[in-house]
Amino acid sequence: MAERREEVLARLRDLDEALARRSPSPQSREQLRRRLHSHAVEQRFAARLRWWPALAFAAGAVTMVLLLARGPGSEPVTEPSTERAMASPSSPASSSAAASREAPRDAEATAGAGAEAVAGADPRPAGAAEPACERTEASALDLPAHACVARDGVRVSALLDAHLQWEGDRIELRGGAALFEVEPRPARPLRVAVGELEIEVVGTRFVVHDGEAPWVSVLEGHVRVRVGQQAPRDLRDGQRFDAPSPGLPAKRARRPARGGDEELAALLDEVARLRGQGAYREAVERLRASDGRGFGRRARQVVSYELGTLLERQLGDVAGACAHWAEHQRRYPSGRYAQIVARAQARLGCTDAP
Repeated sequence: MAERREEVLARLRDLDEALARRSPSPQSREQLRRRLHSHAVEQRFAARLRWWPALAFAAGAVTMVLLLARGPGSEPVTEPSTERAMASPSSPASSSAAASREAPRDAEATAGAGAEAVAGADPRPAGAAEPACERTEASALDLPAHACVARDGVRVSALLDAHLQWEGDRIELRGGAALFEVEPRPARPLRVAVGELEIEVVGTRFVVHDGEAPWVSVLEGHVRVRVGQQAPRDLRDGQRFDAPSPGLPAKRARRPARGGDEELAALLDEVARLRGQGAYREAVERLRASDGRGFGRRARQVVSYELGTLLERQLGDVAGACAHWAEHQRRYPSGRYAQIVARAQARLGCTDAP
């Protein structure tokens, strides 16, 4: 019996690592989760089998945009980067961005009239290479979470499973979450469509937030915003646009998010808000309080990684960051952030670095 238990445990670990490297379909993921859960109950290893897709909390060393919908989520791995914006592809609120290969220590939101910015600091270690992107000319793209495609000065990294329709200088996001990095292109603006909202990007950085009344706040540069057939509006540095909720078309039907995804997304959104306010210690405490909340293994890695970046980059707590990164590597020695964390340890001169 003991040998059988060890064999099952070994197989579960193999599946754990395999699933961390690839993204099955939502149906396959659910079937796998059920089978693993059945084995775990029999062998009393249930704690290892709560599989929840994780949101990669993104932010940007270049200008970027996060378009977030409550679609299905999954994995591969890229190194996240600095400016963060959240929006739903099925509602009028999303964004695109560009430029500046030098990541700021902390994103600034200079939006007028009380504009709120959802911003995060660069979680990518200084000097880290840009994550590799697959060059593609395909039009219809189904990307698993964290897959990255690029062409013509535009990089798109999926943060959840995302479906894109990419025709020339126009990209339509049809569910999921994606991060856009757009090089300056004044002669050929990129258009990103999300539901009834279309954003024209010529090289800029801005935040989009989805809610009952979605808004766009421009941090730097210039965008044109159009809702449905209405006349476009120009927004520049410090300006904000609030979409009028009553006049907006109804949102398209979308799949409900899983409870774990929704809870993690809410946590990361709250942490991003605290970061934007400079309330770094409060953000750290918020992450620490949620550490054992029953998230799946990969979701816990995301929380741990965010905590480490706050200690290292925002608070400048070298000793605290080294201790945290050492514990992170102990918990997740072959995890999705292992190489990034190893570089952070080397950069900080941590004595317990591998």
